[in-house]
Amino acid sequence: MLTEEEIINGCKQYNKAAQMVLYKQYVGKMNALSYRYVNSYDDAKDIVQESFIKIFSSISKYKGGGSLEGWIRRIIVNASIDYLKKKKRHIFVSLEQTDTLVTEENLSETDDEYSLDRTAFTNEELMSAINALPEMYKLIFNMHCIENYSHKEIADTLSIREDTSRSRLRRARLALKEHLTGLLKKKMQQNLSKGINSL
Repeated sequence: MLTEEEIINGCKQYNKAAQMVLYKQYVGKMNALSYRYVNSYDDAKDIVQESFIKIFSSISKYKGGGSLEGWIRRIIVNASIDYLKKKKRHIFVSLEQTDTLVTEENLSETDDEYSLDRTAFTNEELMSAINALPEMYKLIFNMHCIENYSHKEIADTLSIREDTSRSRLRRARLALKEHLTGLLKKKMQQNLSKGINSL
C-alpha cells in the first residue's frame, strides 16, 4: 500500500502505477463533485477524465501546502465551472445582472433563519434538494457551503461582485429551507397516516 507521499512522488515521475492508484482513489468522489455542478453524469465523467490529465501534468506544482484532495477538488471545480461558462452562458448572464435590492440589511444572515434538523433528512434527500435549486443559486451554494470558497474567491472566479455572491447564497439557503420544510411536512403526514392505518 503506497503512502500519499509515495503516490505524489510517483506521479511527479509519471509512474503509471502511481497515477492509477491516485486516479482510483479519487475518481468516484470527483465524479460526484463535478455532477453537483453540471447535473449530467456523462458530462461530469468527461470533465473529470480531462481534469486528471491536467492533474498528472501539473502535479509538480502541488507543494503540499494544503491537502492533496483539496488541491484536486479545486481543479475539478474550476473545470466544471469552465464547462458551465461554455455550455450554459445564461447562468452567468443572470449572475452578472445587478441585484436591485442588495443592501447590508437584506444580506445579513443568522443561523436561525436557515436552521433545520439535518438528521431529519437522508443524504439523498439533501442532495436532491440542492440539485433542485435554480442553477445560478446552486452554483454559489456549492462553492461556498460545500467547497468553502470565500465570497471574494467566488466573485473572482465568476466575475461578479461579492455582494451579489452573498445575495445569491442567501436566496439559495432560503429556497433550500423552503424545499426541505415542505419535504418534512410531507414525511410527517405520511408517518401520521401510517400510524392511523395501523390502529
